[in-house]
Amino acid sequence: MRSLMQDEETFEVTETELGVEGAQPDVTYRLRMVPLEQMKALQRKNTAKLKSPRTGLLTSGDTDLIGFGFDCFDYCVVGWTGIVAHGQPAPCTRENKLLLAKNLDLVGAISRRCGYGQTADELGDGEGTGDSFRRPA
Repeated sequence: MRSLMQDEETFEVTETELGVEGAQPDVTYRLRMVPLEQMKALQRKNTAKLKSPRTGLLTSGDTDLIGFGFDCFDYCVVGWTGIVAHGQPAPCTRENKLLLAKNLDLVGAISRRCGYGQTADELGDGEGTGDSFRRPA
């Protein structure tokens, strides 16, 4: 049976369940899925606007994929247990998430679990940034 999740609904997963190399069994993350509209908004936020020299109109430029990925990670991770700093429980802040995001294996596992391992163009109706996310030939 498959259960449908609401946009803001959260779920817990351990590092062991994520399959992260060197997983700590006492570390648990509270996560939420990235709805398509939220993903599009984060993609727009991280896409430069360029002025067309021919028309003078603003168009979509390159997307900062690292910024987009981190914004998605920041959106998805809403809490944790078992993460410490200086021997004390570390608060789940954007700054601490940035430190945690240095573990690319963890970021990849969470992205797959939360549905942002693909761009909005790949998932949705093609209203994203188009050529900025073209797959390599």
